[in-house]
Amino acid sequence: MSLLSIQHVSHCFGPHRVLHDVSLQLESGVVAGLLGLNGAGKTTLIRIVNGMLRPDGGTVLWDGRPLRDDDRLNMGYLPEERGLYPRMRVDEQLCHWGRLKGLSAAESRRRAARWLERLGVPEVSRRLPLHLSKGTQQKVQLAAALLHDPGLVVLDEPFSGLDPLNAQLLAAVVAELRARGAAVLISSHNMAFVEKMCDRLAVLHAGRICFDGTLDSLRHDWPQASLSDVFLHLVAPDATQEPML
Repeated sequence: MSLLSIQHVSHCFGPHRVLHDVSLQLESGVVAGLLGLNGAGKTTLIRIVNGMLRPDGGTVLWDGRPLRDDDRLNMGYLPEERGLYPRMRVDEQLCHWGRLKGLSAAESRRRAARWLERLGVPEVSRRLPLHLSKGTQQKVQLAAALLHDPGLVVLDEPFSGLDPLNAQLLAAVVAELRARGAAVLISSHNMAFVEKMCDRLAVLHAGRICFDGTLDSLRHDWPQASLSDVFLHLVAPDATQEPML
């Protein structure tokens, strides 16, 4: 049974329908990539999963039953946009977010220190985010998303602000999450890392799923094509040549 099951979800903003009958499954121990052009509906779908939006149609199931608000305590979310309090110390806000996820203050502090160490930035614990680089802020937000050991981790453009070395570090962390049985959903335009990190891939185009399957099946169907070429063929076939078979 899937940990997360998105079933026939639709959503509109006024007269504009941004999601059309979207269905996806995500299992524990699987890393899934969510690809799409800007405006395809990726962030809207992620916000529905996280409870920030309610779908106009369809449902989201957790372990086979309708998703409840308390299930979101078992989710970790790294948003695309920066969400740090600029004038609140890093350790204080990590502790605050840990408490919101059900951890004690002492356990929040312990896990915050552990994650900052794992991400290579233990020295920023007592600093203000406004004095940190974009890449370091991204690491702090990642620590906030992971410190409660969630069963589902959603990463929206996680490579934003990361240099190549830190992007490799993020890839290693995602591999660790998979190994401990977490389900991971990654929305990213970084095709190289999506191909390296993901077991499954879903492509969203104009609010509809146009591909959903394993990376192995994609490579089997297009053995000579790069992931970027296959993606462009799926979302804009008239703008590209047919990928080599």
